[in-house]
Amino acid sequence: MEYITLSLLGEKVSRIALGTRDCGKRSPKDIDEKVAAETMEKAVEMGVNFFVTAPAYGFTENEKLLGKFVKERGLRDRLFLSTKAGLRWKGSENLGRGSAFRDASKVAIIEDCENSLKRMQTDYIDLYSIHWPDPLVSYEEMAEAMKLLREQGKIRAIGVSNFSPEMMREFQKVVPIHAIESLYNMFEREIEIEDLPYCLEHHIAVISYRSICGGLLTGNMEKFEEPKNAPFRKAAVKLQEWAKDSYNISLGTLAVRWGLDRGISVALWGAKRPTHLDLLSTLWDWHLSGEDLEEIESILTENVPSNMKLFFGKPPPTKETMRTS
Repeated sequence: MEYITLSLLGEKVSRIALGTRDCGKRSPKDIDEKVAAETMEKAVEMGVNFFVTAPAYGFTENEKLLGKFVKERGLRDRLFLSTKAGLRWKGSENLGRGSAFRDASKVAIIEDCENSLKRMQTDYIDLYSIHWPDPLVSYEEMAEAMKLLREQGKIRAIGVSNFSPEMMREFQKVVPIHAIESLYNMFEREIEIEDLPYCLEHHIAVISYRSICGGLLTGNMEKFEEPKNAPFRKAAVKLQEWAKDSYNISLGTLAVRWGLDRGISVALWGAKRPTHLDLLSTLWDWHLSGEDLEEIESILTENVPSNMKLFFGKPPPTKETMRTS
């Protein structure tokens, strides 16, 4: 396992963070607590000390699972725990994808934090992040809420997710940002233009989510049958061949190693069961060379036009949108 020190916090964390959204699947009815605990146990055994969750993952159930696991095994002082604020959902029955909406008001953030602390059975959260920017709330209001929580000792570090540099600048007028969660993988690279340089300049840790592009960068094409995605599927096949021929590794290993070697601080890795963590054992003690990165870039350039975007998923709506839906 590789570790990195978060510069503004001085905390040493694993460069792979276990994302617990997949541990508990998407609905309370889907959760297998035994398998989830076994998955988290294996992650710890492999050297992962960074765990990421959110109230919206499993609609609060995943926070409870993580909190129970950590408390029962007495691991709180050994693990770096992260959760989020600013997403809520309509109703309590038949919860599913699409029911969540943004609410990052000061009242909501503080209430979310109190609820997360209770569910996770802890007195503090190591990294607390705003899940999505909320266009109905000022950055000053969001930042004031986070500043208050940090002053109260309920959170140790402040994070944001899916924020642009302009948003971060406004937020930082009130309080520092220690980390950002951003969408980043071989096919979705918009943060390279402004976001990543800004974060490197301001010593903000970058945590990449969707590092394997929803499974496409493991060779799983099922969710990407939309005709517009054909160039991406073709590129994935070519990259898979290159990974096998060059290093005898899987496409998933290549995708994660690529992100880490491109400047990402930590890559999120979701796992539904212990076997999904096996890939981690092939990530370490080697790096992609400059020549490797050039060859990978050639494969991407030859197969995917620079102006093409992947057709996959949409961000959650705002509170006002949900009121009228």
